[in-house]
Amino acid sequence: MLTREDCRRDLASVIEAAVSPEAAYLARTRLKRLILSCGRVIARENGVIEPALPGPFQAPPGSPLVTHQIAELCSRLSESAEILCQPSEPLDDRWCKGWGEVHNELKLLDRLLAR
Repeated sequence: MLTREDCRRDLASVIEAAVSPEAAYLARTRLKRLILSCGRVIARENGVIEPALPGPFQAPPGSPLVTHQIAELCSRLSESAEILCQPSEPLDDRWCKGWGEVHNELKLLDRLLAR
């Protein structure tokens, strides 16, 4: 069964992969795995159906604030993953800037998962 600690390990693997533009596709794959893991953990914690695929999701009504924050952040990260890693993106400046922003969001997500 997945836990928030599993999500934090997935998050660390995203950061590890995103150190260079050449690893853009690996980072994107790991980011999607992280998003799916977080969605599944939130679903289990709240007794709802787990998502089958990574993508935007919402925390169930009545969930704790931190759960809503995690879901919102993962939804934004899901959108970023789709935009950042298009075939022409990995080697240009936009990729570097975009992953810088994603990295900041990943640090916030790590803090939220640690609660």
